[in-house]
Amino acid sequence: MFPRDTIVIATTVFTVDSAGGHDAVAAELRYDAADPYAVTVTFLVEPGERQRWTFGRDLLVAGLTGESGHGDVRIRRGVDDPALVVLELRSFAGHATVTGVAAELAASLRRSFAVEIGRAHV
Repeated sequence: MFPRDTIVIATTVFTVDSAGGHDAVAAELRYDAADPYAVTVTFLVEPGERQRWTFGRDLLVAGLTGESGHGDVRIRRGVDDPALVVLELRSFAGHATVTGVAAELAASLRRSFAVEIGRAHV
């Protein structure tokens, strides 16, 4: 469960690279005013199963225009299709490469900055 100051700034579909090809997975991109420098992506993997990744919002911003991240989270534009953003996520349990639409992610980030600015004046 997320705190009340957490808002969904996007509901989108990512494409997950798997051994058998590509699978679509729904995801929510959340922003929490209590942690203003982070975003959380929640992948709705299967009914009742969610995978959450929280990382620096600046990492996602930088990944929209170039390569960003080291270690567990790396973000970059698509090599074959620059309209896409590729997120490489790694943990001790494995790794996933997911692809999202850059324009949707950029719009989501703009909403998170608008929320932050709005809260600063409250």
